[in-house]
Amino acid sequence: MKKLFGTDGIRNKAHEGFLTQENLRRFGNILGYWLKNKNRSKALSVIIARDTRESGKWIEDNIISGLSSWGIKVLRAEVFPTPGLAFLIKKLGADLGIVISASHNPWHDNGIKLLSRSGYKLKDAEEKEIENLIFNEKTDAILEKENPKAATIEEAADGKRLYIDHLKSIVENLSLKGKKIVLDCANGANSEIAPKVYRELGADVVAIYNKPSGKNINENCGSLHPKVVAEEAKKQNADFGFTFDGDGDRVIMTDRYANIYDGDFMMAIVAKDFVKKNKLPENTIVGTQMTNIGLDIALHSMGCKIIKTDVGDRYVLDKMLENGYKFGGEQSGHIIFMDYSTTGDGLITSLIMSKIITESGKEIKDLASVMKKMPQILLNIKVKEKVPLESIKEVKARIEKYSKELGEKGRIFVRYSGTEPLARVMIEGPDKESIESMANSIADAIKEAVGKA
Repeated sequence: MKKLFGTDGIRNKAHEGFLTQENLRRFGNILGYWLKNKNRSKALSVIIARDTRESGKWIEDNIISGLSSWGIKVLRAEVFPTPGLAFLIKKLGADLGIVISASHNPWHDNGIKLLSRSGYKLKDAEEKEIENLIFNEKTDAILEKENPKAATIEEAADGKRLYIDHLKSIVENLSLKGKKIVLDCANGANSEIAPKVYRELGADVVAIYNKPSGKNINENCGSLHPKVVAEEAKKQNADFGFTFDGDGDRVIMTDRYANIYDGDFMMAIVAKDFVKKNKLPENTIVGTQMTNIGLDIALHSMGCKIIKTDVGDRYVLDKMLENGYKFGGEQSGHIIFMDYSTTGDGLITSLIMSKIITESGKEIKDLASVMKKMPQILLNIKVKEKVPLESIKEVKARIEKYSKELGEKGRIFVRYSGTEPLARVMIEGPDKESIESMANSIADAIKEAVGKA
């Protein structure tokens, strides 16, 4: 088991836990040593970027102070979306990418994500190698025996321009002239780039929450608060709107009527378009256990199927790579187009949606009618310990009873959170009151067995 890296890198409150000056400088030092030892025969370069959190520059400086001493060239991309850095790593031929971000978390949190030279997140085995060095008492003595040397630290010149040109090339010949589009940038990494891309494509852009202060990222805005962009799109009578998260890897869509379309709806719309254009290998997409059953039904009607993984974009990507699938994602709006990106990219998703909508000449609500979302209940229960749920007799009995009642018209998914002391109960079905009662019943059984007072 990994001790430090979660499913999306390292997370802590800034200046606490792992994110202290001493730990960060040591981490940079260890990272340089690890990278140098894996690539003894070549000159190395690393690109580092951050979102708009107040602590980002401070964390970056401390990592660089350790990293650059190994003769490794460091390129600063400054404020840059995570998926944009994944592109830039490959474009500039860097050996490693470092993103300082806590994604959709509040401003006081921060984190570190590591990307390989191919633009993918490091493999579990590679993260484990780094962890072994961090927690090994002999590591510091090993580092002292080495003879590191200083390296250059430069700006990643024209990084934003390269990324913007890449985004525009994906939707070649798309003109959004005459279209009014609202963009909620979450006061995050897309605050500059997103409005610029859409304006260069000819759109009349209304940008909101695009003035980061260091302490307002994701604050009552962004993809966790889609009603904000929905209300603004209705107010502006916009053709459509998009809301991103802090580091730009996810997006939620809205229309002029303030209807909100999450990742499941967008995947249904894209799948139908891709099937029509013969761009969906094996007519298969990849989702997660949280994917709404309404998407399963919609895909079935198109002659498509969905493969489901554990919750987390890492697992979606692994399944896509393993089987050669090109398209997948999560309800949260973290969607991966393998032909264009190595990770979820909110801007790529929004641009492809813009192209599909524009080419169809239809309203979003008409395109979205391909899918009917089933009522879904999700409860989080604090737990004292994570006893295997299948070993708790009453929890198991209630799940079996309600699963039989729902049959093929619904489903139950109960699991522990991978990062918090929580049990999650998710139920879908045709009747909201019924599934709400079922979910509460299962939650009560969990509370009785392992609940936290």
